[in-house]
Amino acid sequence: VDFTVAEGAMLLRAVWDLCFQFLFLYVLIAIITGIVIDAFGGLRDKKDAEEEDIKTNCFVCNLGRFTLDQKGIGFDRHIVIEHNPRYYLFFLLGLKQKSRANLTSQETYVLDQVWPERGSSSYRWLPREQTFTLEMIEEDQEDTLPLRILALESKVALQSERIESQMTRNE
Repeated sequence: VDFTVAEGAMLLRAVWDLCFQFLFLYVLIAIITGIVIDAFGGLRDKKDAEEEDIKTNCFVCNLGRFTLDQKGIGFDRHIVIEHNPRYYLFFLLGLKQKSRANLTSQETYVLDQVWPERGSSSYRWLPREQTFTLEMIEEDQEDTLPLRILALESKVALQSERIESQMTRNE
């Protein structure tokens, strides 16, 4: 019996098993683990983006925090006073509880939009990128704009007269 051939085959088999274990098992496990971690990372990123959207945009009208803080009554006051999602929820629950005969025409319209007899729901009744306080502030600015322009024109005319008088004095 020749043991050298058997020892060489045994050594070759051991090297093959180690290579298989290292290359296939460890690399495959690392790849699968990376895929799982990446998938959970993507879910976390999506959740973070949704939380950021909730913190920076009104749920009802979709106006941004910056716009409401700069031109409106402020984002936090807007969320609490004007477009509190709970008020809309209570409104919809109240519509479901009332009989159709006791509804006003606006309530009937909203009821038909949210729970139609046929087709899918529509949310066109919600104020998209609109709010009363923002509209009132913009209207106030539009009303005072001509007055502001006249005041600026008179100031410019006064300054130009002063400059002309100083130029004539210096000559």
